[in-house]
Amino acid sequence: ARAAGARRYNRAMRSRGSMQDRDRGRRRGCRAGFGAGAVLSCFLAAAAVPLAAGAQAPGDGRAAAGRIAIDAAVGFSDTFRPGRRAPVTVSVANDGPDLDGWLEVVSSDGDAFRGQAYRVIHQRRLELTRGARKRFHFTVYLPGLSQPLTVRVRAGGREVAREAVDLRKRFTAERLLLVVSRDADLDYLNEPGGRGLRVLYPHPDRLPQRWQGYDGVSAVVLHGVALERLASAQFEALRRWVAAGGALAVSGGPDYTLLRSPRYAALLPALPEGTATVHDPALAGGALGVTLDGAEPFLVHRVAVGARHVVHAAGARALVLSRDLGLGRVVYLAFDVARPPFARSAALAPLWRRVLDLPPDDGAGGLFQTAAAPQGVSPVKAVLGGERGGFPGHGTVLVFLVLYLGLLATGHRLQPAGRAGRRFLPLLTWAAPLVFAPAAWLLFGPLLFERGTASVMVSTVEPLPGSGYARLHLDLGLYRHRRGALRFGYDGADPTFRVPVRWRADAGAEAWLFNEDASAFVEPLDRRPFVLHLLEGRDVIPFAIDATLARADGGLSLALHNRSGWPLSQAWLVADGRAYALGDLDHGERIERRLDVLRDALPVGDDGWTALLARWTGLTRPEREAARAVVTRASGEHRGAPLLVARTRSPLRVSAHDGEWRRTELVMVLAPLSLQAARAEAVP
Repeated sequence: ARAAGARRYNRAMRSRGSMQDRDRGRRRGCRAGFGAGAVLSCFLAAAAVPLAAGAQAPGDGRAAAGRIAIDAAVGFSDTFRPGRRAPVTVSVANDGPDLDGWLEVVSSDGDAFRGQAYRVIHQRRLELTRGARKRFHFTVYLPGLSQPLTVRVRAGGREVAREAVDLRKRFTAERLLLVVSRDADLDYLNEPGGRGLRVLYPHPDRLPQRWQGYDGVSAVVLHGVALERLASAQFEALRRWVAAGGALAVSGGPDYTLLRSPRYAALLPALPEGTATVHDPALAGGALGVTLDGAEPFLVHRVAVGARHVVHAAGARALVLSRDLGLGRVVYLAFDVARPPFARSAALAPLWRRVLDLPPDDGAGGLFQTAAAPQGVSPVKAVLGGERGGFPGHGTVLVFLVLYLGLLATGHRLQPAGRAGRRFLPLLTWAAPLVFAPAAWLLFGPLLFERGTASVMVSTVEPLPGSGYARLHLDLGLYRHRRGALRFGYDGADPTFRVPVRWRADAGAEAWLFNEDASAFVEPLDRRPFVLHLLEGRDVIPFAIDATLARADGGLSLALHNRSGWPLSQAWLVADGRAYALGDLDHGERIERRLDVLRDALPVGDDGWTALLARWTGLTRPEREAARAVVTRASGEHRGAPLLVARTRSPLRVSAHDGEWRRTELVMVLAPLSLQAARAEAVP
């Protein structure tokens, strides 16, 4: 009994001890948990101090939030036309710490209904000290009104300020007439409703700095404005826009010396030499085809000019003069449109329509009209048609499939001899082909696939007569191989890019980044390899070729002066159904040839340009096919006019690329010539 009682006592004590041990363990765990929590709390409290201090550090994005003021103006006088490019002026003020980041203007493009919409990000470097304010000029394509235009500032890897511009309050469907003046009033030219004309009065400081910014403008009127006060970029933009087909009107005024500046001399058909008085306003009105109110004499500028520039004259006094500048024209009104009897005279509306000769607006077009672009296969795709382009060829794929299927069939035909062989046969049958694919990639991938990034450029340069400029049409293709950056840096020409409408379904990128700083670049934000990204660009570049083609003694005589700044290689002249070889012409070189005595001449018949382009050396077969498509289109556009065809260097210079970039460039000069007429000397 004593032994049994002792055993029960021992069991009870052991149970009590185990309970005490568990209690002590729980207490130790609680103390440990409390200690870990305290340490974590102390750590977070200590970390909060530098985090809070960092939030107030100069240059940090969170400190700048709420202290950056953004003011954006769209178009001209805050008015733009949808479906066209427009200037966007952004002013950024910093009321916080010093800021080092990026200013971005984000818009949309493409067709959302067809799943072809993409974002366009225009970017500039932004450095603002405390209290500083800067103004930036962008040129942005505005396709519609459904999405606002977003202006944002990014710093430290995050967005610190944003401004959404509601485009629905700023658009117009009418054509735009810009009047740059302090006191001229041409409101009587407004044609409200539909696709009429709308007169706007932009400040000279807000004029575009790129000629593409005038995309939605029909005409520009200058009155009492000193062009020398414009920035050089603004004047060049205006001049190039006129050469590309714009209409510019310049009004006279009491200070005729204002129009004798070098910049006006580069535009006007004649320079004023003084002032004269017209004593018979009725005679002047009859010459202009309008009725002038009042009988007071008025002043006109006195000019000495040939009759070919005079459009309207009253006796010996020229009233309206005009000259062609490339595809556009410059109209000089020798009288003051802001003074009687012309001030606010609605009777002058028919005169303005005649002298400006504005074409009807069909609501489409702009810089990237589909009808003016080459149809069919993209020139970039045509060039890539004969290259591997980073993709395996058909023969490589066939060999891989034969080896893979052969290995798969061999595994199924194996007859294992023992029990262990039958056990591992299924694993061997299916594992071998699976291992074969990555092994083949590791072994043959470096040989079959190139590294880095490739770019293909097919460009056409079409000189604009009598202007010293030429239109540049560029097709650009970018794709990356197994690895490599897609950032395409360039300088020289400054084209406006857009994803081609006819190839947008397979253009690749969902967003494009366009950097508009001095080191310009374009970059698709789609990082996938082996995806072809397509862009087309338009620009007006300095380029002058003076040529005279005339008939003499039953034959054709050519005088040509290459003032383009680039050498012309393997030049041909196509006229009267034959192609004449002119050879290479360096910059500044002059030639005079009788074409009927040239031995190297080819007929250009039904086969088109095949025989001529076969003479171009250094071209692959796909490049020759792309060149044939481009020149065939150009000959059709110019309706059989004599055409100078040559190759040259690209005005778009590629920069900021490493050694892993592979570039293919094809640049053609297509210059239409007028028969029996000399080209006017381009203004240097």
